[in-house]
Amino acid sequence: MATVEINGAPIHYEVVGKGEPILFLHGMGASWSMWEPQIEAFKEHYQLILVDLRFHGKSNPEFGDQAFSYEAMMEDLPGLLDHLQIAAAHVVGVSMGAGVAQMLAYSYPGYVKSLVLADAWCELPDQTSKLVMALTVFLTKLLPVQFINSATYSLYKGKQPDQVYTREILGKSIQFTKKTFLAMKTTPLPKIKEHLHRIAADTLVMYGDRKSYGIDEEKGARTIFHEIPHSTLVGFRDAFDPVTLMRKEQFNSILHAFLKKERLPVLDGVSYEYK
Repeated sequence: MATVEINGAPIHYEVVGKGEPILFLHGMGASWSMWEPQIEAFKEHYQLILVDLRFHGKSNPEFGDQAFSYEAMMEDLPGLLDHLQIAAAHVVGVSMGAGVAQMLAYSYPGYVKSLVLADAWCELPDQTSKLVMALTVFLTKLLPVQFINSATYSLYKGKQPDQVYTREILGKSIQFTKKTFLAMKTTPLPKIKEHLHRIAADTLVMYGDRKSYGIDEEKGARTIFHEIPHSTLVGFRDAFDPVTLMRKEQFNSILHAFLKKERLPVLDGVSYEYK
């Protein structure tokens, strides 16, 4: 366990393994520990940089006098890589972390060797998403945070091994107070889409085709795929956020091939679209 002060805040991180560096960026409300299946799969051949993004985990979770900001989370990352004396890394982000990863790739392209975006967004894709967000904020103001946690985990209530595993890992990784959750959900999303054409890194855009709470994850992924010049679109059948957990073996297999610049594997329930 290590902590470094960056831009006035303590940033917690872990470094595991040796080799080419991969920077992993977790989802909203979670911590670096949600990358458990990737740690086991990649630590033998890569140096894994696992960070609690600002306002998450052990990285200034109470905010202090700071306002929640996606830009602030992103701006910490060059400082972290400089601290570790890493000139550039492969960057892998999931959900909110994929949003932060996109911002890093067009704001500081020299730090990004390649980019992997799982369950990513660059804008709220449709009116349904906006309504879901508004309803979530309304209910959060009325209900205890334990109810919100239970509602989140209920998405993975099935008895299939992938859902049981996802529920277990998220249960250990997600930690937030009511104040934190409201700050996350009421902060306007950064305007990412208009900058995506500037991303020069080879990019994988990965999504699950199953809707959760009516949100069309595929539509958001296709928008990103269309905007980023050197990108490949990867779809997982009957899966949703986070595909890094729900389809961990397939995700890891695809990521291995991508990092080695090999042909992406033919896998059951996985589709590819190339440019």
